[in-house]
Amino acid sequence: MIAGLTYTHADLRCLLKNPGLSATAQQFMDDEAARGHDFVVSSISLAEIVYLVEKNRLPVSAYYSLKTALVDPDYVITEAPFHIQIVEAMRPVPRFEVSGHARPHRCGSGCPFRRPMISRDGRIRASNLKTV
Repeated sequence: MIAGLTYTHADLRCLLKNPGLSATAQQFMDDEAARGHDFVVSSISLAEIVYLVEKNRLPVSAYYSLKTALVDPDYVITEAPFHIQIVEAMRPVPRFEVSGHARPHRCGSGCPFRRPMISRDGRIRASNLKTV
């Protein structure tokens, strides 16, 4: 079962065991992982990591470490492809309201975006999304 959606910073902090992840978010992820539940990262977040590497805001190893972790069946985060159903759910969302890939929670009952999002992004947290 999918417990939630991770945003770019949460993916990296989880992967790198970085203490920058809030205690609440870390506890939520630990509890859900102990229950055997996974988290998903949008493939658009993976693209964002590439851009951050290109801007020298992240080391190249960050991308490769996450790429390697995502194919590890024991890793708690898996990739949620960015597909047409999600794009359609994004269309009515005003771009000034929140990040485009964070909002699409109306994409159907099986959609991972209907779960809580782990994010520290103020716009996302201020939206009507359930966040941790």
